[in-house]
Amino acid sequence: MHRKFVVLDFNKPTARLYLGSYNFSEPTDN
Repeated sequence: MHRKFVVLDFNKPTARLYLGSYNFSEPTDN
């Protein structure tokens, strides 16, 4: 199993981290 992550607003107080194991596409939700 592998993990994916996305960092938004890096180096800012409002930085957010999203974690998941799905690919970032619609077909993985079906």
